[in-house]
Amino acid sequence: AKIISMQRNVTDVFNDEHVSYIRGDLTLDNLGLNHQQFNYLASTVDVIIHIGAMVNHLFGYHEHKQSNVIATRDLINLALTTKRKKLIFISTTGSCNHDLAKFDNAEFNAIKGYHGYYLSKMIAEKLVYAAFKQYGLSASILRLGYVAPNINNYDLNHSTNHLYALFKSLCIKQVAPQNFGEFECLSVNDIALHITKAIQYNEFKVVKVANQEVISWQQIYQLVEDVLTIQLTKLEKDRWIKEIIQEADPVQDDYLYKLIPLYTDENNPDNSYGYQDLVGEIKSSYDYAQIVQSYIQAVIKFK
Repeated sequence: AKIISMQRNVTDVFNDEHVSYIRGDLTLDNLGLNHQQFNYLASTVDVIIHIGAMVNHLFGYHEHKQSNVIATRDLINLALTTKRKKLIFISTTGSCNHDLAKFDNAEFNAIKGYHGYYLSKMIAEKLVYAAFKQYGLSASILRLGYVAPNINNYDLNHSTNHLYALFKSLCIKQVAPQNFGEFECLSVNDIALHITKAIQYNEFKVVKVANQEVISWQQIYQLVEDVLTIQLTKLEKDRWIKEIIQEADPVQDDYLYKLIPLYTDENNPDNSYGYQDLVGEIKSSYDYAQIVQSYIQAVIKFK
């Protein structure tokens, strides 16, 4: 079976006669499942693709812990119960800077400065790796980079998408940060196809599911200007952070207000946002002009 929920409307998937589902809840213990539901899944499921997560850049680790860490623990338990199942854990490139094999106080102290979402994904990755080493769990970790809209209908989980917020800011405020480093992303279509490939892995893998091709933000700005026939005002990065991000109104500019913790020193001690090693392992099937167009269309659709 192919993954379709990332490429089609979720309602269409639920109405598909070939798809059956049991409603769970990552915010509840044992995934919100009763014993009968858990035992049914434990005896019938072959592959678990864990793509659900809480993403709120305003919240700390403890607010993310239940949905992103405890729920991962419960899914590992499900994968190891009754019959062995493969677990594909969807993570983020934001969790790359840690030692996957370490799970002790020293390692936790080394990474605890990261803000809540990234830290929760790091800890969840360690749980998956520990289950692989200790119990032989068949698993892989896919670290996703930036996610672009569906190229067919421009659907996107825009409320938590970092790049969507930045593109919306470019379109509406028409102000851009200089010296912002490089840009990469993949469409949900590309990501869905790669998840299906990961099901066939015969060994534990950690894959950086990000675009092999990167371009500069300056090139992105030029593409935005060409599509919208506008002239962006360029500000030094520190000034842009102060005037556009940190001064965002929580109501009128809520899409930017949610990003404030990403651009504060205590949550970004190495000043790495916009400067990370973004190069991934996936060759995209479409170019960045299409990606920019898809983001602009998503902004028009959701604003």
